[in-house]
Amino acid sequence: CLSDWSSDVCSSDLAMLTGPVPRLVTNNTLREGLTPDEAADVLAFLLAPSTYHTLVVDRGWTRDRFREWFYETIVQTVMAPR
Repeated sequence: CLSDWSSDVCSSDLAMLTGPVPRLVTNNTLREGLTPDEAADVLAFLLAPSTYHTLVVDRGWTRDRFREWFYETIVQTVMAPR
């Protein structure tokens, strides 16, 4: 596993977590000003188990609230506006 902020994300998982980025580039739906590497970093951070754990387990968010926040956050930070 990686030894920095994403210590709970193994390198083999990183490719799976950031897999949608090439499709966003191909479809021209990656947010302007965001590089593919930065988009991959954002997705890896959002999809890290610690993100879910912090908000749902530690902070008491419901699964539905987390799901709503997660979707909106990806749309607003990674994808180009419609």
